[in-house]
Amino acid sequence: MWEPFPARIGQSEAGAGESVLPEDCTRGVLVMGGGNMRGQHDSETRPEILAPVGGGAAVAHSTGLTRDGFGVLRAIQESSIGPGEGLEVHMHRDVEILTFVVEGTLEHRDSLGDDVILRHGDVQRLSAGTGVFQAECNYSAVAPVRFVQAWVVPRRPALPPCCQMRHFPETERSGRLRLVAAPDGRDGAVTVHSDLDAYSSVLAPRAALAYTPAAGRMAWLHVVSGEISANGHRHAAGEGCAVPAGGNLQVEAVSRAELLLFEVPAAS
Repeated sequence: MWEPFPARIGQSEAGAGESVLPEDCTRGVLVMGGGNMRGQHDSETRPEILAPVGGGAAVAHSTGLTRDGFGVLRAIQESSIGPGEGLEVHMHRDVEILTFVVEGTLEHRDSLGDDVILRHGDVQRLSAGTGVFQAECNYSAVAPVRFVQAWVVPRRPALPPCCQMRHFPETERSGRLRLVAAPDGRDGAVTVHSDLDAYSSVLAPRAALAYTPAAGRMAWLHVVSGEISANGHRHAAGEGCAVPAGGNLQVEAVSRAELLLFEVPAAS
């Protein structure tokens, strides 16, 4: 039985070990491996196919990566939540979660006391560490919210839980790869406790960019929206491709496109 969630996020008259959802976050359950997302995330557990249950408000799935992930990048999960809906309180441990809002507004509450609204262009890093409870809700009563989450292996287990958020205007990401997450938080990026650099880009139709991983590193490109040609191969929203160590990437936007790129140490 999991621990009850702190009062500030919705605990009221539940019995021991029971959870109560905030009033504005009551419907839709995100499931992993056939059960609610209440357990530990580690190298043996990652979201595979995440289906809506309950009110059917939330839909999520992992994309592109193999069972073992891509280096320290374990999964990329796309989720959508209907107006006024939300995911039940769930627990994470020993995982870094990067959240990127694609459209709409997402409310994030956690047992650290954070209660924030994320919008398009916001990047949030949640370090689950020794354990954190969270709930995610659509802040809007009229429009859906869609977001992408990257699940990353931390540099070591049992880190102190913490959360950080920063906004990256589209003007900073237009036509270029803008660093949005890095181990040292350089260039205004959020700090991720893992050897991973994350970049965001927005391309106009027919715009192009080139990229080569740093020595000894490889990368994963994820298409958030739109359609692109990557090294001559078409990729639509929700799809991705690998850039091996020593390789290079040539991208051209077929339509307006938003991209995420994750650079990690090459597999030994």
